[in-house]
Amino acid sequence: GVATMSTNNMLSTWNPLTVTAAAAAGFLTFRTIATAVQTSRDREGVQGYAVEVLAVGTMNRCKLAAIDEALGRYPYLVGSVKGVPVETGVNDQPLTIKETIRGAKNRAEAAMKKVPEAKLAMGIESGLFTEEGKYYDVCVCVLYDGTNHAIGFSSSFQLPPGVARYIEEGKDLSQAVNLAGLTSNSDIGQAEGCIGIISRGRITRKDYTTQAVLTSLCAYDANWFPSKYPSESFREL
Repeated sequence: GVATMSTNNMLSTWNPLTVTAAAAAGFLTFRTIATAVQTSRDREGVQGYAVEVLAVGTMNRCKLAAIDEALGRYPYLVGSVKGVPVETGVNDQPLTIKETIRGAKNRAEAAMKKVPEAKLAMGIESGLFTEEGKYYDVCVCVLYDGTNHAIGFSSSFQLPPGVARYIEEGKDLSQAVNLAGLTSNSDIGQAEGCIGIISRGRITRKDYTTQAVLTSLCAYDANWFPSKYPSESFREL
């Protein structure tokens, strides 16, 4: 299945000729898109988006809603979002930052393969890490243009001891939250998430996923600081 989300409500005045050369090369560089998006604000009467199709390696409703919210702050960037089911290539419950990043990268790369018309892909993975014997949860978002990866992170939060004990027994976070008695929703990952429960609604899974998407999109804003961040800066991301 494919989940398609239109962003037609985002008015755009981007000139598609701006990135013709990059498109002909087979990918759009982060800096080229940033320049196109910035320039478009001064143009009127030309319809289009810097990226017509964004492929996303997920069918999770919460993640797709977070992407929609984040892209609302980039009204010239994406025309439509296509979510596709993909394999992460990592454990169902990543237990390190590196594993979580790898899962997000794998999602983005797999999504681009499944949506050939996409010039940009996104992968989102939530995972855990430990610090001073405590478990923390974080969300990672990776943007992929066929060559480069840009990585963004959400804020992280500590798991309650009653939840962490089940993680140590090999359960994933959704199972652990249920076993700890914090919820009876077996699909909590598509709802408010563990963070929504323990923050009592002050921060939801959608909120922290939106944070990760927005921080990954910082790569597009490299042209804000051209002297400090030349276009080659993102080759290593």
